[in-house]
Amino acid sequence: MPKRSLLIGAGVLVVLAIGAFALTQGGGEEAAAPVTEPPPPTTTTTTTTTTTTTTTIPALAFNGDGTVPEIDGLVEALYRSIGEQAPQPPLPEGLAQRLGTATTAPPPQIQAATIAADLKYDRKVAVVRAGEDSILLADETAGWKIVGADLPSLGLEPWFGPPVRTVLIVGSDARWNEVVERSRSDSLHIITATADGAGSIVGIPRDSWVTTPSGGSGKITDILANHGIDGTFDTVQAVAATEIEGWILTGFLGFDIMSEAFGSFEIDLPQRIPRGSGFPGFPAGPQLVEPADQLLLLARIRKTLPNGDFDRSFNHGVIMQAALREVQRRGYEGLPELMRILDDTAHRSFTAGELLNLGATALLLDPDQVTNVVVPGSVGSTSGGASIVRIGSGADAVFADQADDGLLNDSAG
Repeated sequence: MPKRSLLIGAGVLVVLAIGAFALTQGGGEEAAAPVTEPPPPTTTTTTTTTTTTTTTIPALAFNGDGTVPEIDGLVEALYRSIGEQAPQPPLPEGLAQRLGTATTAPPPQIQAATIAADLKYDRKVAVVRAGEDSILLADETAGWKIVGADLPSLGLEPWFGPPVRTVLIVGSDARWNEVVERSRSDSLHIITATADGAGSIVGIPRDSWVTTPSGGSGKITDILANHGIDGTFDTVQAVAATEIEGWILTGFLGFDIMSEAFGSFEIDLPQRIPRGSGFPGFPAGPQLVEPADQLLLLARIRKTLPNGDFDRSFNHGVIMQAALREVQRRGYEGLPELMRILDDTAHRSFTAGELLNLGATALLLDPDQVTNVVVPGSVGSTSGGASIVRIGSGADAVFADQADDGLLNDSAG
């Protein structure tokens, strides 16, 4: 089957060259009224004077690139709202509060460039680059709105949503011609990211024996086929005893296309993987893994691994860490196109704006501060002749630790 080749940057709008505008300053001086000094007092009087200091925001010369005039207007209003030169545009509550704490005036001259991408069903996302600042916007069919921002020019920390983000990533074993939502889930990972640049990846073995949405017992991998993604999502939340924001689901075809879009991956494997029937071998340590077939085969290997599905689930986390580095290499400018690729290759419960904020949150992470673990469990049990995994008691500590602050401080060792 031919493969689609996607290049990062294809479809990204051209950033127009912008000329600098001179800062306009106005205001004249009024003649001072004559003052008659009173005679010196005959008695000593103590006078307390209160001085009020007003911060003057200089006039702002804003110049967008004109790619999307509505976006230019929103971003200009955001900057002019500092010092109340103009009303604040509609913003998420958290971002509005963050903007209200700005202690630095915006630069007197701002040149902005817009990078946008169209998603499915008339949804759009964009990133505006204004000097060192990045403003995220989305149009979810009701007009453009600012959804997040990184504004170092104003002395502010980035705001891309809640301080801890929690997402369920589900990899379906649907082949290229099968229905992703009605196949088994081979990969289940709860991923967290925190505003201070750390995070965690917690894998759940696919053969884990759990309570199903119908009240019976079964493998967690079968719930996607029998109860859909909502049933899988609810089950994982119940197993982890934690609230998860939403889910992202893809299958073999989506994984194939996404990996081709990224190109070669710098993977650091913790252990050697012997060659197996239909599968290549991989040495331990850092290595370049080619996209599509090679990366997909690496993600599927389990029979030649010492701990089977536990090791495979851990390797999935290793691949995610490598993908994180690739996302960061592209920076804010690459986000709209990455969102378009993800939208074409995966199902999700997130809105376009939420998805864009999640992508921006990934840019803040330190890959070396993202802990990758698989919940402990035991093998050797069977049900109906099929092998199953009994999730161990230590899993509760892992899930509780992750739910506490998104990190694995106490249970990762």
